[in-house]
Amino acid sequence: VKRNKDAFWHVSSDDIGYHGKAIIQPDSHVSNAVDRTRHLILVLSQEGENRPFAATWTENSAGKTAAFHSVFRKDWWAPKQGVLAPHAALNREESKWSYKISKKELATLLNISTIVSVDLYTDLDSKKTYAVKVKNANESRDIDFEEFQKAIGKENILSNDFSVVLRNSEFVFTGYGKGFGVGLCLHSANYMAQNGDNAAKILSKFFPDTFLLNLSAMSKMATK
Repeated sequence: VKRNKDAFWHVSSDDIGYHGKAIIQPDSHVSNAVDRTRHLILVLSQEGENRPFAATWTENSAGKTAAFHSVFRKDWWAPKQGVLAPHAALNREESKWSYKISKKELATLLNISTIVSVDLYTDLDSKKTYAVKVKNANESRDIDFEEFQKAIGKENILSNDFSVVLRNSEFVFTGYGKGFGVGLCLHSANYMAQNGDNAAKILSKFFPDTFLLNLSAMSKMATK
């Protein structure tokens, strides 16, 4: 986006965590939604420009989202701050998870000889973890959260809103929510929709300083 604001990309469904099916039914909610939003894109209004931006979603933010750059550590065009998610905050305790793993097993999964401690790098505002530091007797290694979660298993480390303690010979991870805690919180968005909020309001809530731009209308204006 920084190099070419008019660029287009093709991405695989696996890369974005899409779980839908490629089945189109006439007059379905999905096909109707696609038709109604065909020419709409969400753009970030910042520094005097309106441009597409880096964005993602999280299943349950556990009460607060983080800014894109604070978790992914990339200075891309995106909103500079996360937001409070009250609906997810109410569900925080229900979204609690825990995972235990031995020091030996963790070292094996991370391809390290031994591990004596695990420390977290966290975003000060949202308290989301963006990386971990694993140490042995002689050295330390920094691992970004995405790589760490992939190594341990997404089914074990559900989110980056967690703490870790060493008990005897086991590391105990305790966390809340599900996902990276960045962008659109699906749990909160679902409740907002049930309360009557439309897509524009939901998107503006989770992506500050953004708005929906109608490319079709712009194209018609340009041809006049």
